Amino acid sequence: MKRLNEDIYRKRRTTSLFLVSLFIFSLLISIIPIKIVGLNSSDLDRLVLIEAPSGSGVTEIAEKLAKGGVIPSRFKFTLFTLLGGQGANLKSGNYIMSEEMSYFDVIDRLVKGPKMSDKKLFTVVIPEGFTAKQIAARFENIMDLDRLKLENMLLDGESLDFGVPTVVNERPTGSLEGYLFPKTYLFTEGDDESSVVQEILSQFNREVSSVRLKKVMGKEYSLHEILTIASLIEKEVKVESERELVSAVIHNRLKKGMALQICATVQYVLPERKEELTLADLKFDSPYNTYLHPGFPPGPICNPGLSSIKAALNPASVDYLYYVLTDSAGNHTFTSSYEEFQAAKAKAKNGF
Repeated sequence: MKRLNEDIYRKRRTTSLFLVSLFIFSLLISIIPIKIVGLNSSDLDRLVLIEAPSGSGVTEIAEKLAKGGVIPSRFKFTLFTLLGGQGANLKSGNYIMSEEMSYFDVIDRLVKGPKMSDKKLFTVVIPEGFTAKQIAARFENIMDLDRLKLENMLLDGESLDFGVPTVVNERPTGSLEGYLFPKTYLFTEGDDESSVVQEILSQFNREVSSVRLKKVMGKEYSLHEILTIASLIEKEVKVESERELVSAVIHNRLKKGMALQICATVQYVLPERKEELTLADLKFDSPYNTYLHPGFPPGPICNPGLSSIKAALNPASVDYLYYVLTDSAGNHTFTSSYEEFQAAKAKAKNGF
Protein backbone atom coordinates (compact mmCIF):
# COMPACT_ATOMS: atom_id res chain seq x y z
CA MET A 1 0.00 0.00 0.00
CA LYS A 2 2.85 2.35 0.93
CA ARG A 3 4.61 1.69 -2.40
CA LEU A 4 1.33 2.25 -4.28
CA ASN A 5 0.88 5.61 -2.56
CA GLU A 6 4.46 6.57 -3.44
CA ASP A 7 3.89 5.64 -7.09
CA ILE A 8 0.70 7.69 -7.18
CA TYR A 9 2.55 10.61 -5.54
CA ARG A 10 5.37 10.46 -8.08
CA LYS A 11 2.96 10.32 -11.00
CA ARG A 12 0.98 13.26 -9.65
CA ARG A 13 4.20 15.20 -9.07
CA THR A 14 5.38 14.51 -12.62
CA THR A 15 2.00 15.52 -14.02
CA SER A 16 2.00 18.70 -11.92
CA LEU A 17 5.49 19.66 -13.08
CA PHE A 18 4.49 19.06 -16.69
CA LEU A 19 1.35 21.18 -16.32
CA VAL A 20 3.29 23.98 -14.62
CA SER A 21 5.93 23.90 -17.39
CA LEU A 22 3.20 23.89 -20.03
CA PHE A 23 1.50 26.83 -18.34
CA ILE A 24 4.75 28.83 -18.17
CA PHE A 25 5.54 27.95 -21.80
CA SER A 26 2.07 29.05 -22.93
CA LEU A 27 2.34 32.24 -20.91
CA LEU A 28 5.71 33.08 -22.43
CA ILE A 29 4.38 32.53 -25.92
CA SER A 30 1.54 34.93 -25.21
CA ILE A 31 3.67 37.72 -23.72
CA ILE A 32 7.00 37.43 -25.58
CA PRO A 33 6.97 38.65 -29.18
CA ILE A 34 8.48 36.08 -31.52
CA LYS A 35 9.37 37.16 -35.02
CA ILE A 36 8.21 34.64 -37.59
CA VAL A 37 10.04 34.93 -40.89
CA GLY A 38 7.98 33.99 -43.92
CA LEU A 39 9.31 31.99 -46.84
CA ASN A 40 9.32 35.03 -49.08
CA SER A 41 10.82 37.40 -46.51
CA SER A 42 13.81 39.46 -47.56
CA ASP A 43 15.41 38.50 -44.23
CA LEU A 44 16.13 35.09 -45.75
CA ASP A 45 18.60 36.78 -48.08
CA ARG A 46 20.85 37.73 -45.14
CA LEU A 47 22.58 34.42 -44.60
CA VAL A 48 24.72 33.54 -41.61
CA LEU A 49 27.07 30.59 -41.19
CA ILE A 50 26.64 29.05 -37.72
CA GLU A 51 29.17 26.49 -36.50
CA ALA A 52 28.03 24.15 -33.71
CA PRO A 53 31.11 22.10 -32.71
CA SER A 54 30.72 18.55 -31.43
CA GLY A 55 29.83 18.54 -27.74
CA SER A 56 28.32 22.05 -27.79
CA GLY A 57 25.61 22.62 -25.21
CA VAL A 58 22.47 24.73 -25.51
CA THR A 59 24.20 27.74 -23.93
CA GLU A 60 27.16 27.64 -26.33
CA ILE A 61 24.92 27.29 -29.37
CA ALA A 62 22.67 30.11 -28.12
CA GLU A 63 25.76 32.34 -27.84
CA LYS A 64 26.77 31.65 -31.47
CA LEU A 65 23.23 32.21 -32.73
CA ALA A 66 22.95 35.55 -30.91
CA LYS A 67 26.35 36.77 -32.13
CA GLY A 68 25.40 35.82 -35.68
CA GLY A 69 22.18 37.83 -35.47
CA VAL A 70 19.99 34.76 -35.98
CA ILE A 71 18.18 35.19 -32.63
CA PRO A 72 17.70 38.33 -30.52
CA SER A 73 17.75 36.60 -27.11
CA ARG A 74 19.95 33.77 -25.85
CA PHE A 75 17.72 33.38 -22.78
CA LYS A 76 14.53 32.87 -24.79
CA PHE A 77 16.19 30.38 -27.14
CA THR A 78 17.56 28.37 -24.20
CA LEU A 79 14.19 28.47 -22.42
CA PHE A 80 12.19 27.33 -25.46
CA THR A 81 14.72 24.58 -26.22
CA LEU A 82 14.68 23.16 -22.70
CA LEU A 83 10.92 23.48 -22.20
CA GLY A 84 10.43 21.69 -25.50
CA GLY A 85 12.62 18.85 -24.29
CA GLN A 86 15.13 19.32 -27.11
CA GLY A 87 18.20 20.26 -25.05
CA ALA A 88 19.95 16.94 -25.75
CA ASN A 89 18.77 16.67 -29.37
CA LEU A 90 20.63 19.63 -30.95
CA LYS A 91 23.08 18.27 -33.51
CA SER A 92 26.58 19.58 -34.17
CA GLY A 93 27.71 20.78 -37.59
CA ASN A 94 27.69 23.82 -39.85
CA TYR A 95 24.39 25.53 -40.60
CA ILE A 96 23.39 28.23 -43.06
CA MET A 97 20.70 30.27 -41.32
CA SER A 98 18.99 33.60 -41.83
CA GLU A 99 19.10 36.64 -39.58
CA GLU A 100 16.19 36.82 -37.16
CA MET A 101 14.61 33.42 -37.86
CA SER A 102 11.89 32.34 -35.45
CA TYR A 103 13.06 30.45 -32.37
CA PHE A 104 11.07 27.37 -33.35
CA ASP A 105 12.53 27.32 -36.89
CA VAL A 106 16.05 27.51 -35.47
CA ILE A 107 15.41 24.72 -32.95
CA ASP A 108 13.83 22.57 -35.65
CA ARG A 109 16.88 23.06 -37.92
CA LEU A 110 19.27 22.13 -35.11
CA VAL A 111 17.27 19.03 -34.18
CA LYS A 112 17.13 17.80 -37.81
CA GLY A 113 20.85 18.45 -38.22
CA PRO A 114 22.86 20.20 -40.97
CA LYS A 115 21.89 19.54 -44.58
CA MET A 116 24.07 19.54 -47.65
CA SER A 117 23.60 22.64 -49.78
CA ASP A 118 24.12 22.61 -53.53
CA LYS A 119 25.18 26.26 -53.30
CA LYS A 120 28.74 27.31 -52.61
CA LEU A 121 29.33 29.91 -49.89
CA PHE A 122 31.56 32.95 -50.35
CA THR A 123 32.94 35.00 -47.48
CA VAL A 124 33.95 38.47 -48.70
CA VAL A 125 35.69 40.93 -46.40
CA ILE A 126 35.45 44.64 -47.22
CA PRO A 127 38.13 46.34 -45.07
CA GLU A 128 37.72 49.87 -43.74
CA GLY A 129 39.15 52.39 -46.19
CA PHE A 130 38.72 50.26 -49.33
CA THR A 131 37.68 52.18 -52.45
CA ALA A 132 34.90 51.13 -54.81
CA LYS A 133 37.49 49.93 -57.34
CA GLN A 134 39.21 47.77 -54.74
CA ILE A 135 35.86 46.31 -53.70
CA ALA A 136 34.96 45.47 -57.31
CA ALA A 137 38.34 43.78 -57.79
CA ARG A 138 37.85 41.71 -54.63
CA PHE A 139 34.44 40.43 -55.75
CA GLU A 140 35.93 39.54 -59.12
CA ASN A 141 38.70 37.53 -57.44
CA ILE A 142 36.49 35.73 -54.91
CA MET A 143 33.14 35.32 -56.69
CA ASP A 144 34.19 35.78 -60.33
CA LEU A 145 31.79 38.68 -60.78
CA ASP A 146 32.15 41.14 -63.66
CA ARG A 147 34.56 43.74 -62.27
CA LEU A 148 33.79 46.37 -64.92
CA LYS A 149 30.03 45.99 -64.48
CA LEU A 150 30.43 46.22 -60.71
CA GLU A 151 32.65 49.31 -61.01
CA ASN A 152 30.03 51.01 -63.19
CA MET A 153 27.37 50.27 -60.58
CA LEU A 154 29.52 51.48 -57.69
CA LEU A 155 31.09 54.56 -59.28
CA ASP A 156 28.34 55.72 -61.65
CA GLY A 157 25.23 54.31 -60.03
CA GLU A 158 24.36 52.32 -63.16
CA SER A 159 21.81 49.49 -63.21
CA LEU A 160 20.58 50.00 -59.64
CA ASP A 161 17.30 48.27 -60.49
CA PHE A 162 16.42 47.44 -56.89
CA GLY A 163 15.18 49.26 -53.82
CA VAL A 164 18.00 51.58 -52.79
CA PRO A 165 17.65 52.81 -49.17
CA THR A 166 16.44 56.41 -48.94
CA VAL A 167 19.57 57.67 -47.17
CA VAL A 168 21.67 56.28 -50.03
CA ASN A 169 19.36 57.48 -52.78
CA GLU A 170 19.62 61.08 -51.57
CA ARG A 171 23.36 61.27 -52.38
CA PRO A 172 24.16 64.24 -54.69
CA THR A 173 26.37 62.22 -57.07
CA GLY A 174 25.93 58.93 -58.88
CA SER A 175 28.87 57.34 -57.11
CA LEU A 176 28.26 54.97 -54.20
CA GLU A 177 31.75 55.61 -52.82
CA GLY A 178 31.42 56.08 -49.07
CA TYR A 179 28.15 54.13 -48.86
CA LEU A 180 29.68 50.65 -49.18
CA PHE A 181 29.90 49.61 -45.56
CA PRO A 182 33.06 47.71 -44.52
CA LYS A 183 32.11 44.32 -43.08
CA THR A 184 32.49 40.57 -43.53
CA TYR A 185 29.72 39.48 -45.92
CA LEU A 186 28.40 36.02 -46.71
CA PHE A 187 27.11 35.35 -50.22
CA THR A 188 26.03 32.21 -52.06
CA GLU A 189 26.70 30.85 -55.51
CA GLY A 190 24.37 32.55 -57.96
CA ASP A 191 24.42 35.96 -56.28
CA ASP A 192 25.05 38.52 -59.03
CA GLU A 193 26.38 42.07 -59.05
CA SER A 194 22.98 43.57 -58.23
CA SER A 195 22.31 41.31 -55.24
CA VAL A 196 25.81 42.01 -53.88
CA VAL A 197 25.39 45.78 -54.11
CA GLN A 198 21.88 45.60 -52.66
CA GLU A 199 23.10 43.70 -49.58
CA ILE A 200 26.03 46.10 -49.00
CA LEU A 201 23.75 49.15 -49.23
CA SER A 202 21.20 47.52 -46.92
CA GLN A 203 23.97 46.94 -44.40
CA PHE A 204 24.98 50.61 -44.67
CA ASN A 205 21.40 51.62 -43.97
CA ARG A 206 21.31 49.43 -40.84
CA GLU A 207 24.65 50.74 -39.58
CA VAL A 208 23.92 54.45 -40.02
CA SER A 209 20.62 53.95 -38.25
CA SER A 210 22.54 52.55 -35.27
CA VAL A 211 24.47 55.83 -34.84
CA ARG A 212 21.46 58.00 -35.75
CA LEU A 213 23.38 59.44 -38.67
CA LYS A 214 20.13 60.38 -40.39
CA LYS A 215 19.67 63.13 -37.81
CA VAL A 216 22.60 65.15 -39.22
CA MET A 217 20.74 65.73 -42.45
CA GLY A 218 19.57 69.32 -42.73
CA LYS A 219 21.86 70.46 -39.91
CA GLU A 220 25.40 71.84 -40.20
CA TYR A 221 26.49 69.18 -42.68
CA SER A 222 24.62 66.75 -44.87
CA LEU A 223 24.95 62.99 -44.65
CA HIS A 224 27.09 63.04 -47.80
CA GLU A 225 29.43 65.62 -46.27
CA ILE A 226 29.75 63.67 -43.01
CA LEU A 227 30.67 60.56 -45.00
CA THR A 228 33.19 62.61 -46.96
CA ILE A 229 34.83 63.81 -43.72
CA ALA A 230 34.78 60.23 -42.40
CA SER A 231 36.52 58.96 -45.55
CA LEU A 232 39.28 61.56 -45.12
CA ILE A 233 39.74 60.50 -41.49
CA GLU A 234 39.87 56.84 -42.55
CA LYS A 235 42.67 57.51 -45.03
CA GLU A 236 44.66 59.85 -42.77
CA VAL A 237 44.56 58.00 -39.44
CA LYS A 238 46.51 54.93 -38.37
CA VAL A 239 46.44 55.55 -34.61
CA GLU A 240 42.93 55.03 -33.22
CA SER A 241 43.17 57.83 -30.64
CA GLU A 242 43.78 60.42 -33.37
CA ARG A 243 40.47 60.05 -35.23
CA GLU A 244 38.68 62.81 -33.30
CA LEU A 245 41.76 65.09 -33.55
CA VAL A 246 42.00 64.79 -37.33
CA SER A 247 38.25 65.31 -37.47
CA ALA A 248 38.70 68.54 -35.50
CA VAL A 249 41.34 69.82 -37.95
CA ILE A 250 39.02 69.14 -40.90
CA HIS A 251 36.03 70.79 -39.20
CA ASN A 252 38.10 73.81 -38.11
CA ARG A 253 39.57 74.38 -41.59
CA LEU A 254 36.15 74.07 -43.22
CA LYS A 255 34.70 76.68 -40.84
CA LYS A 256 37.53 79.07 -41.66
CA GLY A 257 37.19 78.53 -45.41
CA MET A 258 40.71 77.08 -45.61
CA ALA A 259 41.77 74.49 -48.16
CA LEU A 260 41.88 71.07 -46.54
CA GLN A 261 45.19 70.19 -48.26
CA ILE A 262 44.87 66.46 -47.67
CA CYS A 263 47.17 64.31 -49.80
CA ALA A 264 44.77 61.37 -49.80
CA THR A 265 42.29 63.33 -51.95
CA VAL A 266 44.97 63.78 -54.62
CA GLN A 267 45.96 60.10 -54.40
CA TYR A 268 42.32 59.19 -55.04
CA VAL A 269 42.34 60.69 -58.55
CA LEU A 270 45.89 59.92 -59.66
CA PRO A 271 46.21 57.10 -62.24
CA GLU A 272 48.22 55.09 -59.71
CA ARG A 273 49.03 55.47 -56.03
CA LYS A 274 52.42 56.97 -55.12
CA GLU A 275 54.51 56.59 -51.99
CA GLU A 276 55.15 60.34 -51.97
CA LEU A 277 53.44 63.12 -53.90
CA THR A 278 55.43 65.63 -55.97
CA LEU A 279 54.69 69.34 -56.38
CA ALA A 280 53.36 68.52 -59.84
CA ASP A 281 50.93 66.02 -58.30
CA LEU A 282 49.62 68.68 -55.93
CA LYS A 283 48.72 70.77 -59.00
CA PHE A 284 46.79 67.90 -60.63
CA ASP A 285 43.59 69.44 -61.94
CA SER A 286 40.66 67.71 -60.27
CA PRO A 287 37.76 68.82 -58.06
CA TYR A 288 39.08 66.19 -55.60
CA ASN A 289 42.38 68.07 -55.27
CA THR A 290 41.93 69.80 -51.90
CA TYR A 291 45.18 71.72 -52.41
CA LEU A 292 43.64 73.60 -55.33
CA HIS A 293 40.00 73.75 -54.22
CA PRO A 294 38.90 74.83 -50.72
CA GLY A 295 35.95 73.17 -49.05
CA PHE A 296 34.67 69.65 -49.59
CA PRO A 297 35.74 67.38 -52.44
CA PRO A 298 32.74 66.12 -54.49
CA GLY A 299 32.33 63.09 -52.24
CA PRO A 300 34.01 60.40 -50.14
CA ILE A 301 37.37 59.05 -51.29
CA CYS A 302 36.91 55.61 -49.71
CA ASN A 303 34.42 53.66 -47.63
CA PRO A 304 34.87 54.53 -43.95
CA GLY A 305 34.13 52.31 -40.98
CA LEU A 306 31.90 53.15 -38.03
CA SER A 307 34.78 54.56 -35.94
CA SER A 308 35.60 57.18 -38.57
CA ILE A 309 31.92 58.03 -39.09
CA LYS A 310 31.51 58.59 -35.35
CA ALA A 311 34.67 60.73 -35.31
CA ALA A 312 33.32 62.82 -38.20
CA LEU A 313 30.19 63.47 -36.13
CA ASN A 314 32.13 64.15 -32.92
CA PRO A 315 35.36 66.12 -33.52
CA ALA A 316 37.59 66.84 -30.53
CA SER A 317 37.13 70.25 -28.86
CA VAL A 318 40.50 71.68 -29.92
CA ASP A 319 41.60 74.58 -32.12
CA TYR A 320 44.12 72.61 -34.20
CA LEU A 321 44.43 73.56 -37.86
CA TYR A 322 47.47 71.51 -38.88
CA TYR A 323 49.03 68.11 -38.33
CA VAL A 324 52.22 66.49 -39.52
CA LEU A 325 53.28 62.84 -39.58
CA THR A 326 55.70 62.30 -36.71
CA ASP A 327 56.89 58.71 -37.07
CA SER A 328 56.57 55.54 -39.13
CA ALA A 329 53.93 54.18 -36.70
CA GLY A 330 51.48 56.81 -37.97
CA ASN A 331 51.50 59.25 -35.06
CA HIS A 332 50.95 62.94 -35.83
CA THR A 333 51.86 66.21 -34.18
CA PHE A 334 48.95 68.66 -34.09
CA THR A 335 49.35 72.45 -34.04
CA SER A 336 47.16 75.54 -34.02
CA SER A 337 49.47 77.89 -35.96
CA TYR A 338 51.40 77.64 -39.19
CA GLU A 339 54.64 78.53 -37.42
CA GLU A 340 54.21 75.63 -34.99
CA PHE A 341 53.38 73.39 -37.91
CA GLN A 342 56.59 74.34 -39.75
CA ALA A 343 58.65 73.68 -36.61
CA ALA A 344 56.96 70.29 -36.07
CA LYS A 345 57.50 69.45 -39.74
CA ALA A 346 61.23 70.21 -39.53
CA LYS A 347 61.55 68.19 -36.33
CA ALA A 348 59.69 65.24 -37.83
CA LYS A 349 61.85 65.33 -40.96
CA ASN A 350 65.02 65.06 -38.85
CA GLY A 351 63.46 62.24 -36.81
CA PHE A 352 62.72 59.96 -39.79
